Amino acid sequence: MLAAVAGTLLLGGPGRPVLDAVGISPLLDGDRSAFSEALDVVPLESERLSFTNWSMVRNALDTDLGQDPAPAAIEAMITQAYDTDLSASSSIEDSAVALQTYFGFSPATVEWEAYAQAPDGAAMVVRLPDDVDLDTVRDHLTEIGFTEPGSKNGVWDGGIDLIAALDGTLTPKLQYVAVLEDEHLVVTSESHDYVQRAADVALGKKKSLGDSDRARELVDSVDGPASAEFWVGDFACKDLAMRTAFEEDKAQAEALVQQAGKVSPPSG
Repeated sequence: MLAAVAGTLLLGGPGRPVLDAVGISPLLDGDRSAFSEALDVVPLESERLSFTNWSMVRNALDTDLGQDPAPAAIEAMITQAYDTDLSASSSIEDSAVALQTYFGFSPATVEWEAYAQAPDGAAMVVRLPDDVDLDTVRDHLTEIGFTEPGSKNGVWDGGIDLIAALDGTLTPKLQYVAVLEDEHLVVTSESHDYVQRAADVALGKKKSLGDSDRARELVDSVDGPASAEFWVGDFACKDLAMRTAFEEDKAQAEALVQQAGKVSPPSG
């Protein structure tokens, strides 16, 4: 049974994380959400986490494309997800077809996607279904020119020139890849060192955002969302500040403030 969560939920407070979530939540008592799982595989120092539960999105759209979907089918699914505002937090929706073609996975086939940004780096983590053979991903990486690592959970080296030559929709965050077999995770970043660091977090060797009691409390307070944005500490104020907005958005905000009028302190 599915319940639609209408609109957007904004939670947080002074000195606390902020969560902006929207989507469709499964009503399963005691079920640990995929969003909660994502906290455990991104670095503790992450200041923003963008999360999309693609399995939930596909269910909401009544779409099952299998593990080898056609490009047209992927494009149609992405368009539907965009139109229903279920893909707003994704960092890979624009490159979905290229990802499936060159990497062997995409929003059409992964369970969920988490993109974490920290002061010293950023990493994407995708969870693949249990029945997917991760050798398929490795074979794709070999075929497109990545250098294979010397260890099981090591980093596959690509580089910006390789990614740019493949497809214009692929982003720099796909330059370096770690394939974690036992966890059924793929970790990517534009930095070799940072993807190794993020992989160590996903492997439980370093602390994750899930080790933050405040982050865990906030995420566990809501049913698993299809799409969510999570800000840590004061970074929400910086990231959402109007100074970074487009000029037309700044003008609209100014007009709304003037329309609201002055704010007077309560009396009595």
